[in-house]
Amino acid sequence: MLYKLFQPEKSLAELRKARSYIASRTNDMRVFSTSASVDEWIWMAARATGDTASYVNAASGYVRTVSEMGLSGWTDSTAHFPVTALAFEASKAMAEGDSGGARSCLLKAGEMMLPQYPARAYEHYYEVKGELDAASGNYAEAIACIDTLVAAHRDFPWFRLSDIKTKARLLEKAGRHKEGMDVYSEYVVMHDSLLASQVDLRLKDLTVLYRSEINREQRRAHSFKVQGLAGAAVLLTALLVWAFMSAKRERRKNKILVERMREIDRISVAAVSPAVEQATSCDDIDNIDSYMAAGRPYTDPAFNRRELAVAVGMNPERLASIVKESRGMSVLAYINAWRLEEARKALEKNTHENIADMAARLGFGTARTLQRVFRDRFGMSPSQYRDLARCNKCPD
Repeated sequence: MLYKLFQPEKSLAELRKARSYIASRTNDMRVFSTSASVDEWIWMAARATGDTASYVNAASGYVRTVSEMGLSGWTDSTAHFPVTALAFEASKAMAEGDSGGARSCLLKAGEMMLPQYPARAYEHYYEVKGELDAASGNYAEAIACIDTLVAAHRDFPWFRLSDIKTKARLLEKAGRHKEGMDVYSEYVVMHDSLLASQVDLRLKDLTVLYRSEINREQRRAHSFKVQGLAGAAVLLTALLVWAFMSAKRERRKNKILVERMREIDRISVAAVSPAVEQATSCDDIDNIDSYMAAGRPYTDPAFNRRELAVAVGMNPERLASIVKESRGMSVLAYINAWRLEEARKALEKNTHENIADMAARLGFGTARTLQRVFRDRFGMSPSQYRDLARCNKCPD
């Protein structure tokens, strides 16, 4: 349940407690099944948290248990357990830097898989194989493995969400930026949907709790009943507000991430496009862009349309027409866009610079102007964007 609620750290802690109650060696099939399942979940939770030592230990425990059961004469008609054990062996080899050993384990596992059983029975094989293919630069094969997992996890949304995110990253690495952007958008929609579902589940639990509280209070004195109902109402209100604010913050974060990825995509596509003959207006805007990038005249708060026109050798009306046609904005908005882009980069790189100092340094004049223009462009204050950028630097 904790894993489904996107809390793999807590999930890992609870699973470790459960594992301590299970015998390490057994010939009892019920104990074997429980032990293997717990080790499998520890492996998944540890990988989700990036705890290499824990998932390697879990893989070793799973492989040892399957091996001991095989020596006792037990066989698995589906090949689920031996294939999974080999996949875990491959993950251990990858963690130790032995890609050849990992590839060998996966080849053995592939030979044992039975076509009459669904891919869900061998999900960890596809997961580890996709990771190995991606590490070796074979993105086409890695994406094919992830597609298999996406289909296999159709009824398991918390797993499918992770698969979709992995696929988006692989498509970006493979240079398929448009497809990667589309898949990442699908991830954002599904992520928000799961958050909403979790809120609904919490509300249902609160409803049950609330009704139980009413029944209990009816058996008490009238004064205690009134106090209990008031407390339940306050708790329900607080949880509703928390759930709403959490979902809102998550959507805002995803919106900024999608926008940044789209900007990266446009820049990368432009960089690899073949050279073609440009119209005169395109040459002009390129000259204007070059002047702005090289001289950074926008850092002067007094810099305006007339000064820019003089600098690039054209009249203000011609300048305004070119900027409007090429960038879809006024000259003032174009100048502010350069200031904003530098402000955004500064907020991501420098977590200590005072907002007022930054406003003066980049030509906004006052912190109030920077706050207003930044919020109009990005939908949040510079301080909020800095916090989001700091959060994005943390490992997944």
